[in-house]
Amino acid sequence: MDSAKLEQGEYTGTIQVESDSQPLSLPFDLRVSSVRMGKPRLSLGMWDGSQDGRYGPNTAQAIRLMNSHLVDSPWSNLDVLPWPDDSYFDASDKLTRPLSFKALDAWVAQRPGARHYFVFANVGDEFTGIKAGTPRFNARVASWAAAVAEHMRSLKLNPEQLGLLLIDEPANAEQTQRMVHWAAAIRAASPRVAIFQDMDIVHGSETSEYSKLLLQAATLSDIFCPQLIVYNAGGDAAATYFRNLQQEDRQLWFYQCMGPPKSYGPQIYYRLAAWHAFVRDARGLGFWAFSDEGNARSSWNEYETSRMPYSPVFLDPKGITNSIHWDAVREGIEDHEYLSMLQDAIGQATDAKLKSDAQSLLNASGNALLKTYPVESADYAWIKSDANPFQPDGYRVRVLRLLEKLQTN
Repeated sequence: MDSAKLEQGEYTGTIQVESDSQPLSLPFDLRVSSVRMGKPRLSLGMWDGSQDGRYGPNTAQAIRLMNSHLVDSPWSNLDVLPWPDDSYFDASDKLTRPLSFKALDAWVAQRPGARHYFVFANVGDEFTGIKAGTPRFNARVASWAAAVAEHMRSLKLNPEQLGLLLIDEPANAEQTQRMVHWAAAIRAASPRVAIFQDMDIVHGSETSEYSKLLLQAATLSDIFCPQLIVYNAGGDAAATYFRNLQQEDRQLWFYQCMGPPKSYGPQIYYRLAAWHAFVRDARGLGFWAFSDEGNARSSWNEYETSRMPYSPVFLDPKGITNSIHWDAVREGIEDHEYLSMLQDAIGQATDAKLKSDAQSLLNASGNALLKTYPVESADYAWIKSDANPFQPDGYRVRVLRLLEKLQTN
C-alpha cells in the first residue's frame, strides 16, 4: 500500500496473527500528518548492476525493492557504454562514426526517472590504442565523451546525470594518475558527463606523491565520495578540505563498505549515515552493495560464501526478501528529508519562538545522534551499548510536530 495516498487523520485497526497454537489480535493506532514529504533530496546508490542479468528472473522484483527504498542512482558496469576502436576517429582524432547506444538506452529504460546513472568505467592506460596523458588521447576521449553526453541529451536527460567512476578506490600513485588523465580529458569535453570518484583522502593536506595525486583527482571530480569512516578519521582538517571543494560546486557523497553488515546494528551502520550526510551537507549516500551475497547461491546459507557478503537484503533464486537493515536505509533517507524540510521551514518562519525552537532541535538532534556514530573505528556491532535504536524515531517525531506547527503559522 502507498501510504502517501492516505488522508490526514486518525486511524485504528487490528492485525490478526494466525498460528497453530493461539491466534493473536493486535490493535494499533495510526496518525497521518498533514505534512507531506516530497521526493527526498538525498540521493542513494547501491552498486546494484540491475542491467546485467545478475538477478535472473528476480530483476523486476529487485528494482521494485530498490525503488520502494528510495534508490534513485542506479549503477552499471562499463558494458552499457559504447567503446570505439581506432577506426572511429579521423586523422585529427575526432570521432567520425556513430556510436551504438543500444545497451545504454536499455538500461535507462529499465530505470526511468533516476536522478543519476552511474557507470563503473574501470578505465585502462590507453584509449583506442593511444596512451593516456598524451594530446591524442585527450582529444579522442574528449570527442567520445562529448558524443556520450549529447546522447544523454537526446534521451531528454542532463548529460551530467551520467556519472563515470573511472578507477574504483585508487590505491596507489599509478592508479590515481590514470584517473587524473581520464578525468582531465573528459572535463575538456563539451557537453560532458560527470566524474564520480570514491577515494580515501584522510586529512586533505598530505605531501606524498600519491596524496598529491589524490588531491588533484578530487579537484577533477564532480562528485567526490570518501568512505564515511575515513572522512571521520580525518577530523577538522578533512572536513575543512571537503567543505572548500563543496563551495566550488562539487558534490560530497559518503559511502559505506564495512562488513559483515548483517551483524551490524541497522540504525548505527545504515540509518545514521544519512544523519551524518545532513550535518556535513552531503548530497548522496552509497552502500556496497545490493547484489553482493559473497558468491553464495542464497543469502539464507552464508556457509556457502567464498568472501564477505554485503547485501542488506536476502537474495535467493526463488526471490528477494526485505530486511530490517534495508528498511533502516530507507528510514535514514526519510530522516534526512525530515531534517531538510525543517531547515527549509526555519528559513521561511515568521514566528521567532518557533524558529528558535526548530533551530535548537535541528542542532540537538544531529549532535546527539552523531555521538553514537563510530569516529575512529568500525564499531557498528548490533550489541553496541550506546546506540539507542529508538533515538532517531524520537527526534523524527519531534521534528514532525514542529513542522506541523510551522505549517500553520
